Amino acid sequence: MGIRDSFLLAALSVRLDTRLKGVDLADGAAGLRALGGAAAEDAARLRQLVERSRGVNLIATAALFKFHALRHYLLPIAEGLEDLRIATQMVGKLLSTKPALVPEAFRACRNGDEAAALLLADRAQRILQDVAVDRSELDQAVGLLGIAVRHLPVDSPHRGPVLTRLSAAYLARYLRFEDPEDCEQAVDTGREAVQRSSSPSDLARARFNLGQALLARFTRLTRRSDLEAAIEALRSSVSATPESDPGYEQRRSRLATAQETAEHIFGMLDDGVAISRAVLQIKDADDPHRAQRLGGLAFFLIARFDKSGALPDLEEGIDALREAIAASAADDEELPWRKVQLGESLRWRAQHTGSATDLDEAVKVTREALGLLTEGDPRRAGCLGVLAGHLRVRAERTSSLEDLDEAIRLGRLAAAVGADPDRENDPDGMESPLTGARHVSMVNLTGALGTRFAWLGTLSDLRESIDVCRAAVAAADTSTRALCLSNLSANLHRLFAWSQEPADLEEALKAARAAVDACVPSDQDRRRYMANLAGLLMARATLGVGSASDVDDAVAVNRAALDLTPPGHEDRPRWLATHALLLRNRAERNRSAGDAAQAVALAQEALAALPAVHTDRGSLMITLAACLHLHADLTASPSGARQAIELWREAAETTTSPVMVRITAARAAGYAAASLDPADGTAADLYEAAVVLLPLVTSRAIDRRSQEQRLVSVMDVAGDAAACALSTGRAVRAVELLEQGRNLMWNQILNTHDDFAELRAHHPELAARLITVALGLNDMHLDEMDLLRSTARP
Repeated sequence: MGIRDSFLLAALSVRLDTRLKGVDLADGAAGLRALGGAAAEDAARLRQLVERSRGVNLIATAALFKFHALRHYLLPIAEGLEDLRIATQMVGKLLSTKPALVPEAFRACRNGDEAAALLLADRAQRILQDVAVDRSELDQAVGLLGIAVRHLPVDSPHRGPVLTRLSAAYLARYLRFEDPEDCEQAVDTGREAVQRSSSPSDLARARFNLGQALLARFTRLTRRSDLEAAIEALRSSVSATPESDPGYEQRRSRLATAQETAEHIFGMLDDGVAISRAVLQIKDADDPHRAQRLGGLAFFLIARFDKSGALPDLEEGIDALREAIAASAADDEELPWRKVQLGESLRWRAQHTGSATDLDEAVKVTREALGLLTEGDPRRAGCLGVLAGHLRVRAERTSSLEDLDEAIRLGRLAAAVGADPDRENDPDGMESPLTGARHVSMVNLTGALGTRFAWLGTLSDLRESIDVCRAAVAAADTSTRALCLSNLSANLHRLFAWSQEPADLEEALKAARAAVDACVPSDQDRRRYMANLAGLLMARATLGVGSASDVDDAVAVNRAALDLTPPGHEDRPRWLATHALLLRNRAERNRSAGDAAQAVALAQEALAALPAVHTDRGSLMITLAACLHLHADLTASPSGARQAIELWREAAETTTSPVMVRITAARAAGYAAASLDPADGTAADLYEAAVVLLPLVTSRAIDRRSQEQRLVSVMDVAGDAAACALSTGRAVRAVELLEQGRNLMWNQILNTHDDFAELRAHHPELAARLITVALGLNDMHLDEMDLLRSTARP
């Protein structure tokens, strides 16, 4: 390019930039006039000069980007495509050479495609700002934003804000034309927008938009979970928005309206209970509608229990359901529903009180309900799924493979035939145990398959469970999403325990965090999701592959779960023990005697809360011993160390504990005793107790690969025991202990055939008896392998 052309290029660049400063975007027609005529001629000549130049003229390229971006913004979509292409080309050059010349809104883009996505999003936003927009224009805005999202990588900082706009576009189209699919898309896209937004302002905007979408769905379906999730999203948005922000008042006002709605609706539960009681009091015992009135009282009481967790409401609701069933005619269409609701309520009470009788009755009345539903009844699949859930819970309580196999069989059947009848049977969105059949069945099936994997170690069960979990998450709505994500997390954690692949643990953690985020504050299972997340954080901290803050984060999350768990709840001892272990790990890392002392106190509280005979007792004794031993180390207290050794010894001798727990306890006691006094024969005796238990490690009822994994986890026990025996001068005993360990390995090598698979195929009754006996001997709890890894050394 010659000197003359260089001067002309510079002059045209300055003149075009000056013309662009006068463009009024608010007046589209005036803006287009300003970009036509002389401005268009300058831009065309400038582009020709830029194309002839060898290098990149930054000033000219920046002016051309602005010109064509503005034309694309103001022209009809089809006419502005060429301008979009040129603007993308120009901004790409600027981003690769001098990003400072790019307008600030596009400066974080990494290439021209990302900038083009933002241009499309801005174009769509202009359409949405038009209050008189018609259906075709709304469709156009949704389409443009969809294209923009597809051009933005998952890690792009612009993806969240553009997703927020797309969610708002779906919501605007739903509010105008009331297509339910748009409402669902607004919620789902809004959730992803929250996940992908990084800056505080973008996140506040995304949460506000999600709250708006959830409120719209609440208005359509009247699901309380949507209202609670909307309030939570709006509250987070308001708290993150400065009062000086122009949108603050709108967000605060919307939150106040949502809260008033919630107070009104939740207040209706109290009114419903009071009115139902009053009506029953004034009606005669032979009132022909008594069953319906009792069912209504039960509905309000159980809904209030679900909100508050008050056990008296649940118990009164159960009594009302019993009366309603007794008052129902044999051909009453509501009778199956009442029996299923009674079964569900009894199971909930069993989970709070540990009552085996309630579980048995839950199974019985749900079978009766199933018997009342004829083949082809759309409610039958839902009843199958609920029954499968009861059987799974009972199987886990009683170690019954028969119950577990039936739960899986019924769950598969219900999931296969239970096409979701929500729209047909429940047009108002009010849920009952017989609606959403396929989804309920998938949730229960995942739990049952996961339990059977834990018992038998058959990897195909775990793989199927994870696949069903993923399908359940994809199909979940606001009310069940957290549960489905938590189930997926639990099964991925099992997969990690089997594979030891960090990627499995990371995916489990991601699902656990999403479960906690998706859970509304009043969900009674929120504490379970938080405890699950804490356990996974602890597992990653033990593995040493995560964040330095994993232990502190786990402590905080588990503390919150404990605060939500009342004394007497069946899960509280386990979570107290988890918290004790978390504090112990932190105390070990920071050499903090204070944390260690608190860990001891929590472990003691957990152990005291368990019944005298309980399968978890040995595990909790190990936890307490580990905490005591660390505290003794930090405070230089030999007596504390001896107390820990005695607790480990007691755990090893507790015959109600699983064998892996007993071996873990014996090994830990032996190691601690050897550290305290290597010449003392106590350590050798303790190690010998672990070796004696080794033959119980592998059962023929366990999948062979899982047998091998269990053997790998204890393969050094005999060697440690022999070394300890040698240190006390017992050479002959050392040889005997090594031989015992060697024989165990040889037996495993020689028994390569899978007798149990054949036994289950040809004699299922005998196989079930073998498993029941094996579980009774506590040698098949595969999930406890994690305990061995985390507490084998004090």
